[in-house]
Amino acid sequence: MIYRLQQYNQFITLPRLIFLKFHPSTGAKRWVNLPLHLLPDQTSIRPASANRPTFLLIKKWLFVGMIVLLTTSLPTIPHCQYLSYTPVTDSLVARGITQIHNLQLDSSAATFEQLIRAYPKHPIGFFYKAGIYDLFNQNYRITAYKKEYETAINRALEIGEKYTRKNKNDALGFFYLGGAYGFRGLHRVREREWVDAFIDGYKGLINLQKSVIKRPDLYDAYFGFGLYHYWRSALTGVLRFLPLVPDQRRQGINEIRLAIEKGRYAGVEGQFALENIFYNEAEYDSALLVNDWLYQRFPHDPSALYMRARIYQKQQDWQNLLTTTETLYATLMSYPYKSIGYQIECHYLLAVAHDQLGQKELAYHHLEMAQELKKKRDKKTELEGPLEDFDQVFDNVKKLAKQIDNEQRK
Repeated sequence: MIYRLQQYNQFITLPRLIFLKFHPSTGAKRWVNLPLHLLPDQTSIRPASANRPTFLLIKKWLFVGMIVLLTTSLPTIPHCQYLSYTPVTDSLVARGITQIHNLQLDSSAATFEQLIRAYPKHPIGFFYKAGIYDLFNQNYRITAYKKEYETAINRALEIGEKYTRKNKNDALGFFYLGGAYGFRGLHRVREREWVDAFIDGYKGLINLQKSVIKRPDLYDAYFGFGLYHYWRSALTGVLRFLPLVPDQRRQGINEIRLAIEKGRYAGVEGQFALENIFYNEAEYDSALLVNDWLYQRFPHDPSALYMRARIYQKQQDWQNLLTTTETLYATLMSYPYKSIGYQIECHYLLAVAHDQLGQKELAYHHLEMAQELKKKRDKKTELEGPLEDFDQVFDNVKKLAKQIDNEQRK
């Protein structure tokens, strides 16, 4: 089936399939129309469990909002009329992003409330407000702000749909509407609502494409295309339902760098994305250089601290692993909402560092604490980490404890 973007004489080819979706709790049925290449095969649309850490890397670094793990080509057409950025949006967005990475949730929320008041009929304010709640949930691996997130993201979508129908030439309107659909799609991935997640992802892609069609110099959008090109290539062998695609990882990295260098708002999140990409590529020195940039600016951001610790672990820098994880653990414990699973992973990393430094008793102490905490964990109130899920982390705890036990008996 050929879909035409009417105003621009540009075509996108999307093979499609219509299927019936059944809701198990209500019994409701509805027909769903999706591109054929987005549908799962008859086996599973979940990632292969052996490669789950690679899949989980996707789920965090998508705050600016162009999050699409789908397939199609990016059209290129002449530049057309658009609405521009303003000093007001620049200052408020930059301030809010800085505040959130400095763990100032209330201040960041207040900043984006100003953005909502400045542009009440535009999705931009509610998009960023949803972003702060989602980022805090993921930073601390909690669900405390789930309701606030859902309220804000649904408002962003409602307002964005109305706005883009009335303002068809505003590239930023489509940009933030696409970002909002991508955001909600990722949330639905975490909720295991697979079909709805893919529908949202597809809508996000189409709106993001429209924004670049209308404004080719909208460099922030290339953050999303960079994520798409890199992770689609990186995950081809992991997610069984994705078709074989050419290796576009380098292209994706270059697009993210372009967004960092020339975009208005993608700089910080682009650096977080590059850090994770280099980690996934086992380029740990490059990952640490990016993390140094983030750590200097946001020394208490849990995400920056966590990845710093994991990079040190890969580099076998045990003393820095120890001190960084101690800082991370203190940061997590100072927050009112706490993830037991995250605490357990910190105890495991501390145990690894102590073990490698020859401090077996301290290592075993942290492993005992981890196993005791496991009894208190309620997985319904927690999110998984970006690298391994909790079951894998706890398996590592038990293996290290057994190893130290065996060493002490000799």
